[in-house]
Amino acid sequence: MLSQGNGELERGSVTVIPPTGQPQQITTAVNPIAMAIAPPGTPAAGTIYVAGSGDGTLTIIDPADNSTSQLTGFTQPSVLLAAPTGTPAAGTLYLVDGAAIRILDAHGRPIRTITDDHSPTDLAVASAGTPLAGTVYVGHAAGADVTAITAGTFTVSSIRAGTRPSQLAVAPAGTPTAGTLYTANFVDNTISVIPPGHTTGDTIPVADHPSTIQIVPTA
Repeated sequence: MLSQGNGELERGSVTVIPPTGQPQQITTAVNPIAMAIAPPGTPAAGTIYVAGSGDGTLTIIDPADNSTSQLTGFTQPSVLLAAPTGTPAAGTLYLVDGAAIRILDAHGRPIRTITDDHSPTDLAVASAGTPLAGTVYVGHAAGADVTAITAGTFTVSSIRAGTRPSQLAVAPAGTPTAGTLYTANFVDNTISVIPPGHTTGDTIPVADHPSTIQIVPTA
């Protein structure tokens, strides 16, 4: 559980609740805004990562003893994602940091920084068992495109969507449209439906200013 604390200068915390025993509260960053956990089968499985927008840090919590280390020097971290099990470069971290996407290994070491001047707002990833598994998509609060980052090589391409595609979802494995990217286009009042590997797709009209999008998995 992530807690933000009181006020901009107070450090927040993560509460770890084990299956048995007592919960432990772990102090993290100033204004912790995003959390990710390294999934099973990845190099640092169970490690907790917390991005702090108040002090520009990334706190790393070791699952063995809940000890912490902290990386500094970030600008405005806001969204955090760990690549899922079964995808290329599983466990790799993707961090929205102001006008950049920072790609880090499971221990927080930098791999690549991608400049992004379209106000990145969201990250979504194609899960294992889908076409282009591990591809990470970046939504934007400006412009009309989504950035696609190929897993492993971390090459970048652009996908045409509607205006301000700020929220994203990717259909998981086992669904009829597995790997398809859906974007909520805030200004156009549409959802873009983009098949895997395509650079654009169809649009579906929806109610004003769509701001959240989710996919119901197959039972």
